[in-house]
Amino acid sequence: MHWSHAGGAARFTSHERDRRWQRIRSAMERQGIDWLLVFPQWQEADALYIANITGVTLFPLQGEPILVLGGEDSNLAVTREGWIADRRSATASGSTRVPYGEAVASVLRSLSIGSATVGIAGLAGHNYASVRQPEGYLNHTTTLRVLEALPRARVVDGTPVLAEARYVKGPEEIDALRESVLLAERSLQPLVDHGRVGASQAEIFGQILVEQIKGHSDTPMLAWCPGRWGERKHRYTTAPPGELQPETQVVLEIGPSISGYGAQIAQTYFVDQPPRAAVDAFELSKAAFNRALEVMRPGGTWGEVEDQVKAVARGGDLCIDFLVHGRGLGNDGPLLIPTETHARTRQDRLEAYTVFIVKPGAFPTENDPARSHDVRFGDTVLVGPERTERLGTRPQVLLSGSAPGAAPRTR
Repeated sequence: MHWSHAGGAARFTSHERDRRWQRIRSAMERQGIDWLLVFPQWQEADALYIANITGVTLFPLQGEPILVLGGEDSNLAVTREGWIADRRSATASGSTRVPYGEAVASVLRSLSIGSATVGIAGLAGHNYASVRQPEGYLNHTTTLRVLEALPRARVVDGTPVLAEARYVKGPEEIDALRESVLLAERSLQPLVDHGRVGASQAEIFGQILVEQIKGHSDTPMLAWCPGRWGERKHRYTTAPPGELQPETQVVLEIGPSISGYGAQIAQTYFVDQPPRAAVDAFELSKAAFNRALEVMRPGGTWGEVEDQVKAVARGGDLCIDFLVHGRGLGNDGPLLIPTETHARTRQDRLEAYTVFIVKPGAFPTENDPARSHDVRFGDTVLVGPERTERLGTRPQVLLSGSAPGAAPRTR
């Protein structure tokens, strides 16, 4: 039986659990950490990785972990199956008002941890985890409660443990990400079928989300950026207003999550025939994407990959921006975006069995206004030991509604 990742045991097996825990313990040992505390607020990715459910995990270097659950029916925690046998409730009644810090502090006092080294995930960001929370995600009061219960312990940031463990993906994680990509491609079909002048943007937006829900996405995701070629475009993650107008271009990011794992695709759609300049930019963007697949190899550096991808535009009128970031449970790294220098990760070497969204784009200038000339093709890719492969299958084409029925159907 499969449960929602937020409510009970999800699809992942005990074999996957053992693989993750071995990676976590290896990282803890290297970093000198005796206990690792992983909270679910306000970012669930680390909590799901270690426990396969959204609770607080108290994870020892040796011995069995403890899971503290909160929320509705959490008082029935001991009756549920899961990765962790020692399951406790943060509230006696199963209240949805959950004092995680207070509950975990109570457990810590009973453990007599003494002067051990305790890592708390989420105290800071990291280049390879919590990449969009540079100052961490754990809240102040929760942290204070935990520190009060550890008067003699050495407390350190545990985020690097999760960053190291989560970076390399196992076969079951890759399967979930592949499923996410294929669902993202299928959910694009309502735009292909109905993206004509006069169509309601909100209706097509909603149909795309419905396709994701029908495909059992636990968290549907769509970003919709409409406007004319050369104009700044607003990024809607809720229903966009109005109807599709002549010459409208829609820049999309689609990333439904499956059992918590979200891949992503990037696609552009023109209501009418795209301008010649847009076609040229798309072809160069596609060439940059394909070049990235050729040069992303284990052992190479991110700096080498970026330089070779940007070289695709050498000698021409356009330039390439380099946009790559990790995919997985959320906020996976590295985060290589055009508005940063990438200096912190240029010397880092790629590893096998890592997964990324790759979406370089060709633009008239290095600092192109927000999505004004964006026709990039993006797909989630797997760096394998021998080659890098797309997880998606859709054709590398610039979609348009200029010839009804001629647009390629997504799989």
